[in-house]
Amino acid sequence: MSSADDVNLNDNRTKKRQAFARIPTWKILVIALLLALGLRLLLLGSKSLWLDEAWGLSVTKAGQKALWAGTYEDHHPPLFYLLSGYLIKLGESEFKLRLLSAIFGAASVLLIYQLGIDIGGKKVALSATWLSCLSPLLIWYSQEARSYSFLIFMGLVGTVALVKLFLRPNLGWWLLFVVAMSAALYTHYGAFLLIPVQLVLLAASLATKQSRITAVFFWLAGWAITIIAYWPWLHSPAARSFLGHLKTGSYPAQLFADKFNVDPSHIMKIFAAGLLVAIPIGLFLVYRLFQKNNNLWIRLRTQKWIQSFLVLLFIILLWASVIPRGYSIKKQLVIFWPFVLLFFSWFWPWEKSYQKLLASLLILSLLASFVNISLIPKAQWRETVSFIIKQSTKKDVVLLLPSYMTSPFDYYSQGRIARYGINPSSSLSELESLMNDYGRVWLVSPQVDIADPEKKIESWLKQHANRIEEKSFYRILIHLYQK
Repeated sequence: MSSADDVNLNDNRTKKRQAFARIPTWKILVIALLLALGLRLLLLGSKSLWLDEAWGLSVTKAGQKALWAGTYEDHHPPLFYLLSGYLIKLGESEFKLRLLSAIFGAASVLLIYQLGIDIGGKKVALSATWLSCLSPLLIWYSQEARSYSFLIFMGLVGTVALVKLFLRPNLGWWLLFVVAMSAALYTHYGAFLLIPVQLVLLAASLATKQSRITAVFFWLAGWAITIIAYWPWLHSPAARSFLGHLKTGSYPAQLFADKFNVDPSHIMKIFAAGLLVAIPIGLFLVYRLFQKNNNLWIRLRTQKWIQSFLVLLFIILLWASVIPRGYSIKKQLVIFWPFVLLFFSWFWPWEKSYQKLLASLLILSLLASFVNISLIPKAQWRETVSFIIKQSTKKDVVLLLPSYMTSPFDYYSQGRIARYGINPSSSLSELESLMNDYGRVWLVSPQVDIADPEKKIESWLKQHANRIEEKSFYRILIHLYQK
């Protein structure tokens, strides 16, 4: 190729980059929003409802009184269930049950853009928009009939309002902050995790003199009114029951406690003590870094070892968000994910020098999202029920171990076969009565020992009946016993 051809090729590339740069921001945002919505709607109803989704549907149907009383559900506040109550009037298909989450998940992309504008500028905002648009973790929780997508949305609304309040204090932004944070707290207890995030933003804005000390009083006053609005729920029987459970350890704490054979309450105490130490130290460091180094982030971007470390960290987090493990932990931490993406975007702003890097990471994110959407299974309750119905007779009964597995089973069986929910503590005489009343017993349980750790029920069935068939689906094990 001649030197003239090289010049022409470079000119063409320059013209293409300039043409892309001239695309109005609103068009880029529309494209990102449509892509975000399309990915979140893709195959939305293809997977069967898994355990928590089906349980959420039954909680929604239980009604407001049951929610406040905690007689049916005492682990989550009521707002998302109340909203879902209006949605199920349109139908109860998997697609329709998940539609609310998909819509709020896509809308969160625009809020991330606005937050990026306020704390980092347009180039940071555009990077954050595309990273969140294609994020497999955000897409995963936008495709669940659960409260996490709505929690992220309301948390972002509150944080956007708070940053606006820091920059340009007025009553409107303060009221929006109070309403959004109240809605987030009435959606999920995890909304309290936004407090350290907001403290970091407050410390950074004070250090860079973008806001005055009055911002602290605005923030404190906002949370004071939010807690007052939240007070009726905190005094409800459901909330008191949850706080009672929390004293003995949250679910992640129980997982760690089981793994290391320690008391869950000790894990909670260590976690609380760690927060009391880490938050003040972290805020002091953030304040000093921004106060003494106005161009700190610009200088850090030029350090190759930092860039290499961040790329490696992003890829690790991308991989961790796709593997079908640890979702009990991920759902507790997903509220931080938009801010993690904003952090990466601060180092990879939407400009020429990061163009190839961003393109590569966005392609990886898109591929990971397709894996999450199309390949990662959920509990295959549709296939489980279909198999049992096809193989069953009129004299069959299904035993679901533990009893809360009746929710997804009932969603797909629609009462076509007799079923009973049992627990490891169930009386063996109850099993004997069912065996006498029915000719064959289907035992449906998870593919782990948590349902019946001592295998008491399975051992009894083996002693008093013949196992004539065994079948497994993803995380579900089926045994057929005949007397």
